[in-house]
Amino acid sequence: MARPERFELPTTKFVAWYSIQLSYGRVNPKLWVSPGGSSSAASRSSFAPCDPRAGSGAFRLPDAAVRMMPNLTLVRQLARACLILALPALLAACDDGERQRVAAEAAAARQESMAAELLRQLEASERDGRPDLARAFAEDLVLRFPQTAAGKSAATRIEALRTAADAEAEARRLRGLWTYHDVEEPKSGGRVRTAYLHGVPASEGLPPLRLVLRRHPEWGQSAYVLVNGGDFACRSDDCRATLIVDDAAPRAVHVSRAQGADPPALFIEKDAEFLAALDAAKTLSLVMPLADGREARYAFEVGGFEIEQLGPPIGAK
Repeated sequence: MARPERFELPTTKFVAWYSIQLSYGRVNPKLWVSPGGSSSAASRSSFAPCDPRAGSGAFRLPDAAVRMMPNLTLVRQLARACLILALPALLAACDDGERQRVAAEAAAARQESMAAELLRQLEASERDGRPDLARAFAEDLVLRFPQTAAGKSAATRIEALRTAADAEAEARRLRGLWTYHDVEEPKSGGRVRTAYLHGVPASEGLPPLRLVLRRHPEWGQSAYVLVNGGDFACRSDDCRATLIVDDAAPRAVHVSRAQGADPPALFIEKDAEFLAALDAAKTLSLVMPLADGREARYAFEVGGFEIEQLGPPIGAK
């Protein structure tokens, strides 16, 4: 088998000293070209191998290999066509993303605007002394617009607003326990103003009791209790009842019976002192004996009393 000497040295001495490459095959004359371009068998002995490092004209690919190479012009045309086809989709995607960004920014601006309006109403309610409305606006802000600047501002003050609203609700409830009357009495020479409050009995079965405060242009200032469906044990103008103001120790107060009154009534003497204590108190209790022998105790939530509803002081004792 013929092999070019330039590819493998001749074997010397023992073949074990050199490896013999059995993979070499017969030389293909088509892969050998002469410097002049001839590939005939007669000049085969002067052929040079197909070496890429050889000079120009010494290397030529087989025709089959050339046929297998892609047409670069066609590849470029296909690539250009693909780009042209894909370009509208790419531009549409970019345009859609921009529209979404603009829409998101517009929505965020609307949210900020609506939240800012609610915050203005919240602050106006605070200035007007309406913590209940301010709390409602704050809770709406925190629920609907938590990520806006106004929503975050409301979140920092909502607990204080809730506390203030609860306190105002309690004060409103206490004020509602009182009933006021202001009527003109020509025969008495002026206006008669009264305020009254129902007591809460300490035990079942006790008759209803009302505490009445009155300023009368002829009779002066009075504080008394009226009992409905029962009667007091006191029959004179020198009786005693027990008064408890808030958590203070019980103390005796002088009371006197109103003669001929229906329903039965007991006047609390030293009404000016009693009224001053009531105006500063949250609760007070009255304990007095009834005609049936029971000792009746009534509690009054007086914290909502508005003394100005009685008008100017007159004839206090």
